[in-house]
Amino acid sequence: MSKELPKWVEELPRHARSPSLYIAVSRLLLERGLGAEAREVLNEGFREFPESPDLALARGGLLLDSGRAAEAMEQFGVVAKQIRHYMNAFERMARIFKQRGENERAVLAYKVFLAHKAFMTHAFGRETGGKETGAPDPAPIKTGVIEGTETETMADLYLQQGQLVQAESIYQHLSEKFPENSQYRGKLKEIRTLKEKELEKQKKSLDVMVRILDGIQPRSSS
Repeated sequence: MSKELPKWVEELPRHARSPSLYIAVSRLLLERGLGAEAREVLNEGFREFPESPDLALARGGLLLDSGRAAEAMEQFGVVAKQIRHYMNAFERMARIFKQRGENERAVLAYKVFLAHKAFMTHAFGRETGGKETGAPDPAPIKTGVIEGTETETMADLYLQQGQLVQAESIYQHLSEKFPENSQYRGKLKEIRTLKEKELEKQKKSLDVMVRILDGIQPRSSS
């Protein structure tokens, strides 16, 4: 019966077939030790649903288990490119966390969002996954998020949390990338002022500690 499953799936009407059906049948075949048949079912499913991340993930897993890493990477690439649309949810959640004052969660959500963007850029040449044709890129579509906004928000969150080094690093990058934006230079000046004040506090604290260690109590400020 198990070996007849691929044929049974193939004979089903189009509306009755789905990525989840192909995956379920392939798993059943694998449990019966029919790896070749399981791969063929997934291959057929992928031919019918070439943009399904679930099918690509299952297919990639089988290829990886059989030592075909390069082919598996192609399938995992399909998954990575498909889920990029859902990664925007982390950017939206970060905004909500920030509005609620939950800055730690906002930073974590932005880190997930930005890490995925960076991975897509370095792994596939550009964040959108790229096109394999030589056609020029279409004009960018304007959205509610302009270039640099995500990193600016991260810097602002770092600044609110008192993580001055991280905030300064991001604003320095933005200032060099967008020299016409005086706001970034203003933020850098603000951060450097805060760092100087923090350094002065540390010096005073150190001075007090040294005097205590020397057995000299600081005079009362009253």
